[in-house]
Amino acid sequence: MSKSSSGSEEESSSTEDDPNGNINQSTRYLQSLKNQYDELVKEGELVKKRKMQYAQFRVELDRLIDEKGKLLKNPKTLPKIPTTSKDINELQLQKFEIVVPAYKYEQISIN
Repeated sequence: MSKSSSGSEEESSSTEDDPNGNINQSTRYLQSLKNQYDELVKEGELVKKRKMQYAQFRVELDRLIDEKGKLLKNPKTLPKIPTTSKDINELQLQKFEIVVPAYKYEQISIN
């Protein structure tokens, strides 16, 4: 019994004797968590921006296609069509993630 009480005393005394060591370790751990969080936020913002770009592309493309799915004759402007393999891969990855209802087309804006 005396060992368990002395063990708890040693733990509490170690924090009192060397608080900077434990605080530094906790601070480093919290800083690493914050860095990971910041990376995820940056990544999330990039994904959000790409989704908006894809949504705008889809809106422009839908304006050029009639109800039967045929390209309108003499379209005034064409949307930028992704031609590089990177752009195409991004579209393939994102095409199932984005659902933009028709009534929201007019509300889409890219900053």
